[in-house]
Amino acid sequence: MDDASRAVLSELTAADDAMTSKQPSRRVEHISRAHERLGHHDPALAAAIGTRARGSASTLIFGGGNRVHNSPDGLICARVAAARLAEDAWAHCYYALALEGARRSEEADAAYQHALRIDPKHANILGNYALFLTDVRGEHDRAQKLYERALDADPTDAHNLGNYAVFLRTVRGEHDRAQELYDRALDADPTDANILGNYALFLKNVRGEHDRAQKLYERALDADPKHANILGNYALFLTDVRGEHDRAQKLYERALDADPTDANNLGNYARLRLERGDDRAATDMIRSAFEHADDRHDPLRVELCMYLFALGPRDERDRARSELARLLAASVRSPGWDFSRIVARAINQGHEDGDRLQDLADVISEGADTTIVEGWIEEG
Repeated sequence: MDDASRAVLSELTAADDAMTSKQPSRRVEHISRAHERLGHHDPALAAAIGTRARGSASTLIFGGGNRVHNSPDGLICARVAAARLAEDAWAHCYYALALEGARRSEEADAAYQHALRIDPKHANILGNYALFLTDVRGEHDRAQKLYERALDADPTDAHNLGNYAVFLRTVRGEHDRAQELYDRALDADPTDANILGNYALFLKNVRGEHDRAQKLYERALDADPKHANILGNYALFLTDVRGEHDRAQKLYERALDADPTDANNLGNYARLRLERGDDRAATDMIRSAFEHADDRHDPLRVELCMYLFALGPRDERDRARSELARLLAASVRSPGWDFSRIVARAINQGHEDGDRLQDLADVISEGADTTIVEGWIEEG
C-alpha cells in the first residue's frame, strides 16, 4: 500500500472515530480530506469514501426527521458521495436533496435527472423528484407523471401513495382518488405518522368527518409524539373544531419544543394566544413567525399582518396595514381561515377601524371583492 492510500485510510479511521464519539463536523472534515487525498483510481477506497459520505449526507440532510434541511456539511458529503459512487442512483438523489435544501433548484433538478438516468424505475427517487417538482418548481404536470411512474414501479410504496394523495387533493382537487390513495397508503403502512396526519387533515377540511379525523390525529401522535407539523395541525383542530383551547395550547407548546422555527405553528399559536388575551406572548410569536417564514408562506404572512393590524401594538399597526395592502394587491389570500375571534376582540377593545375589520377578514379568507377595502386599507 502506498503512502497516499495509507493517508486515505487514516482519514477514514478518524471519520469512523468521529462518528462513534458523535462529532459530525469532524467526521465531515475527515471524509472530505479522504476524498481530496485519493488522487489515484482505487475502487475499494473510493467506495469506502462514498459509502461513508452517503451515510453522513442522509443524517445531515434530514436531521433525524422527514424534512430536508439546509446543511452545508450535508451538501459536502452528498457531493463526495455522488463523485465516488458514480453509478449509485441513491447517492445522486441525496445530492439532489442537499441542493434542494440549499435552494439551488436548477442544480437539484439536474441531479434528480442524473439519478433517474442511472435507475429509471427507482420508486423512492421518482417520488422525491415529484415532490420537488411540486413544492419547489411548481411543475405539476411533470410531477404527476413521475408519481404515476413511481406507483408503476412500486404500487405499495406508502410514502409515494401518501404524497400523491396530498398532490391530488391540493393541486388537482381530485378528492375521491386522493382518498383511495390515502386508504392504500395506510394499508401499506398503518403507523406512518405523515400519512395519518395528512389523512386526518383531509377528513377535517374536505370531508368534514371530524370524529374519524381526531382518531387519525391520535394515531399519528402515537406513532411520532414529537412530530411538530402533526402536533400543530391537531392543536388547530382542537381549537377550531372542538373548542378545547387548553389542550390545544399544550399541543402547541409540544410542537414548538419539537421545532421552535416552524413558522406555521408560531403563527397559529399566536392566534390562539391573541384570542385568549395574551397579547405580549402572541406578538413575540408573530415576530418569530415572520423571521422564519419563507417564500412558501405568503398566506401565513397575510394572517400575521391581520393579527398585528387588529390586535398588535399601536406602533406596528400602520406597517401591518401597508403590508396587508401589498399582499392583497398581489392576490395573496388564506382561504377558509377563521379570524372571527380576532375581529370580535379587536372591536370589543374599540379598534379605530373596527367597523371595517370583518370586511377585511372576508377578503382574506372568503374571497370577497377587494373593492370593499380598497382605498381604506391603502390609506396607511
